[in-house]
Amino acid sequence: MHPHLHGLLRNGRRLSDRHWIDPRCHHTWIRADTLADDLLAADALLFLLSCLLSYWALRSRGLRRMHRLEKIADAIFIIAMIGMVVVCALITYTISLPAR
Repeated sequence: MHPHLHGLLRNGRRLSDRHWIDPRCHHTWIRADTLADDLLAADALLFLLSCLLSYWALRSRGLRRMHRLEKIADAIFIIAMIGMVVVCALITYTISLPAR
């Protein structure tokens, strides 16, 4: 399996369920409009773009085009991974803040 596809499948899982369980154990859906959600959505699109470019590189016939697409896919994948680390740090910082 190509490394980009493997990384996408392993790391591209949804990080937030957007629901919580109240004390009566009923599932209640809430709307989550946070910066972390927006960043995760953009990050998921970057992972998808990296995956598609990687697949296109595998299917390309020209050696020069294949290497160029691989480099672009690698760069986008690294940017998406850094974005995921930033979002995780943001979520961790937000959770660690004392409640007001």
